[in-house]
Amino acid sequence: PVYNFVSRSLFFVHLDDYLRWRFKLNYEVGPFVRAGNALLELYLHVGGRPAVVTSYVGMRNGVVWNKEFGIYLETFAHGDPNVWEGMYALTADIRTVPRFSEFESRDPQLTLHSNYVIDRPGGCEICVSGYVHFSPYTDPLDMKRLMTINLSCLTRFHPCRIQQEIMPDAWTQFLSEKEQVDKMWGQRTCSESSTQMLGRDSENLIVGGIAAYNEKPEGNEWRGLAGVTLIKKLKGAGNWKDGDIHELEMFRPPDLTIGVGSKFIFNFDDPTEFDKIPGEVVARCSPLPLNEDNLKLVLQGIAEDYSAGEIKSKRQWHW
Repeated sequence: PVYNFVSRSLFFVHLDDYLRWRFKLNYEVGPFVRAGNALLELYLHVGGRPAVVTSYVGMRNGVVWNKEFGIYLETFAHGDPNVWEGMYALTADIRTVPRFSEFESRDPQLTLHSNYVIDRPGGCEICVSGYVHFSPYTDPLDMKRLMTINLSCLTRFHPCRIQQEIMPDAWTQFLSEKEQVDKMWGQRTCSESSTQMLGRDSENLIVGGIAAYNEKPEGNEWRGLAGVTLIKKLKGAGNWKDGDIHELEMFRPPDLTIGVGSKFIFNFDDPTEFDKIPGEVVARCSPLPLNEDNLKLVLQGIAEDYSAGEIKSKRQWHW
């Protein structure tokens, strides 16, 4: 019934298009579209819930490796300052990702739980949305809890309007952590889990030696320009060759010493700009001093990145 109703609404749109063309009419929204919108609003108010539900299970070497569950639901609200007035889309998207995006990998949530991120997309217009992205290494109990969707939103007379109603467990946790997470943004956290995550989520990683270094203060950190000699490629790193010296820009936190001859693990987010390290990677522990423990954790992270050999354009999208 939902799809039949939506099909009829699309029929009104096509009928308007035909009449505009046939009689050379000049208007932005035709009478049939307005009628279709009015009927849709009436349908929602009497309990109709147009929705799309998607689910996906992926296998890797005979093992369930990734899951996805999502809902797109048409709903409405009036007099609620926290959500859209009138009709809007309420969505929940919960899925496995091979690696976190550049923005997500800097999220302080990962200091609290290194294998999943709960958030809302930016730029969502006329919609209220929430998502959970988790790695395949998430604890099964956490995964089961985070994938809880309130399916009564599809049938209940009083509509679901906010994320906490449609994805209750995940969004309750998001709200409970929000104040703590907001205070942690921009802090440099180099725990074992974040160091391992650096290996998993970075596009390019090398071991490099400092051949030359100059810096000047910038805020609470030091902006440096280093000549870095490639010692070893760990992951990606494009057309760099052993012994090449490249000039790299970086930020040094006060607790890190950089001098000629010292060795570090460097990461690059953009494979087309190997001679630039964005300042944002400060929160991702780069440059990371080269030692046995750090190298071991980074290599463990690289081993977890099962998407490393894939073409970037074919990787899973992140909101």
